[in-house]
Amino acid sequence: MKLQRHWRARWGRATLLLTLAIGLLGPVAAMAAGPGETLGGIGVAPGATNPSNPLTKAYFIPTIAPGGTYSSFVIVTNTAKAATQVSLYVVATTTGATSGAVYLGANSSKTGAAAWVSLTEATAVVPADGIIHVPFKIDVPKNASPGDHLVGIAIQPVPPATPTPSPGSAPLGVTTITRSVMAILIQVPGKAAFTMSIAKAMIVPLPATHTASVLITLGDTGLLLGKPHLTVTLTGPDKYKKTVPSAGCKPATQFCGQLDTILPGTTIPYAFPWPTALKPGAYTISVVATSKQSSQVLRRTFHYTLASPLQPTIASQVTPLTVGTIPAWIYGVIGALVLLTLASIGWFAYLQPKRKLAAETGVERDPAKREAVRQRLDRI
Repeated sequence: MKLQRHWRARWGRATLLLTLAIGLLGPVAAMAAGPGETLGGIGVAPGATNPSNPLTKAYFIPTIAPGGTYSSFVIVTNTAKAATQVSLYVVATTTGATSGAVYLGANSSKTGAAAWVSLTEATAVVPADGIIHVPFKIDVPKNASPGDHLVGIAIQPVPPATPTPSPGSAPLGVTTITRSVMAILIQVPGKAAFTMSIAKAMIVPLPATHTASVLITLGDTGLLLGKPHLTVTLTGPDKYKKTVPSAGCKPATQFCGQLDTILPGTTIPYAFPWPTALKPGAYTISVVATSKQSSQVLRRTFHYTLASPLQPTIASQVTPLTVGTIPAWIYGVIGALVLLTLASIGWFAYLQPKRKLAAETGVERDPAKREAVRQRLDRI
């Protein structure tokens, strides 16, 4: 009976830890909410739209001449049953490693177009089931370059105050920060184009794998943003030759060479997944880049010697492109790390009192007292 009680206690603690982990992973998954959905009950929408441009229903696209100004407001909604305090701040942008615009943090440098946007308030309270307007103003300097300038206004719920832990206690918890960002694509009139550049290409394994990819250093040296399409051909040992994407590629289930947004003035090392195994040897890498936003057809050729064999990257290892979202596997990795951390902390917390009592048992000379310590140990 004592042994059964001992393992029931362990199972109860394990169940508690698993329940806690699942509860904490919920907010992480919520961060993957797609366009039009709310984060933590907070939603955003442009205060002004252009009927002739459906994209303005999702974000602002003002055209502002150098030296000009623009004023509008962000509509912020709250579907929660309680009022929510939010912090408001302007964020700069860059291009993510897998392409697509990435909004930087609250403490990032406000350079470029981010310095053009000003808010009247740093915080606000959105009433329960209510709506507020967050006004902003854009002042474009006289020396502003023509083209696309992307910035964002972040609306971030203020987390509740964390109670001060009692002396000697070990606080356990995971803080998840969610925010909604309203994009503002400022278009300054003038001569501008989306101009792709490819500096180099090499064959490397995908991160944390031994599967093949072609790492392409890709950038936008122009003044407009755009979405490149890449076609890569490898020729190598034993008359090897392969072109990706192949004819009949299905974007819904396969990677077909289409990238997300590349912002002006940014460069990324893009890992182009390769579907076949590669033997060691000398390869010729031919890259062709095109885009619907430009008439440019960029062709570059590189030579690379592969020292070790690589396995193919199968379709399931590549998340099909979903513009404006983060691939789901990233949230899976985050969730696994959170679960592992919680399990480790819980296991050490579970073992600590046993170790302490076991030490007491070892040093206690009085048989009666030693038996009392053993009974306390069995109850843990």
